[in-house]
Amino acid sequence: MADSVDIGVPAAAAWAFITDPSKLHELQMGGDVRLLSGTFDTVGSRYLVTTRVYGRLMDATHEIVRFEAPRVLATRVTSEGTVMETLLQVEPIRDDACVLIVQSTTEWGGSGMAFISRVMTALAGRSAFSAYLEKLRNAIEAESRNETASPA
Repeated sequence: MADSVDIGVPAAAAWAFITDPSKLHELQMGGDVRLLSGTFDTVGSRYLVTTRVYGRLMDATHEIVRFEAPRVLATRVTSEGTVMETLLQVEPIRDDACVLIVQSTTEWGGSGMAFISRVMTALAGRSAFSAYLEKLRNAIEAESRNETASPA
């Protein structure tokens, strides 16, 4: 899947949000993030995200495969035999706005969860992806407003 969303904040604010795994995964499923190796801004670094999916805990290992600040972040996620690669790209369109481009591919594994995820993606994947991008835009804009309103 691939799509984009315009965000009413400077590109630097969007970049700061998408490169903070705790913010990104809290938004997605309330995931707990733990660094396994390296740092969150270094190619080859790995971190573990634990989430509750369909009533059970699920671990996903994320590896940063591309990091070109302040524009491109790519990760490879492995969970229960399924591998997903995601590319996030931030492009400024004005001083106070940017576009976030998200591209994602999935190689489904053979687990029961992978089967359920594959069926759910086929049924509602496009609308869920669009809803996630809207939620992401709202979270980035809200955080930027809060930081702007806070005294320095």
